[in-house]
Amino acid sequence: PLAMILAVKDGLAWLGERKEDPELLRISAEIEGAVIDLLEEGRVLTYDLVGPERAARCSEVGDEVCRKLATRLDRG
Repeated sequence: PLAMILAVKDGLAWLGERKEDPELLRISAEIEGAVIDLLEEGRVLTYDLVGPERAARCSEVGDEVCRKLATRLDRG
């Protein structure tokens, strides 16, 4: 799920640059920050990152990124 989320982030960054839209650029940066927060915390990660004993489902990882993104946007 992280690759897809980061692909969306890249798309928003591209569109923000193309349209000179600072809000799209900000949201893109916040998505990246949410993913970085998730990786640094290391609590909710997929099988490929932590192995079978600690792996979360893709939906759990996506939900956690959404929570972290919402927190970042609320602060913003």
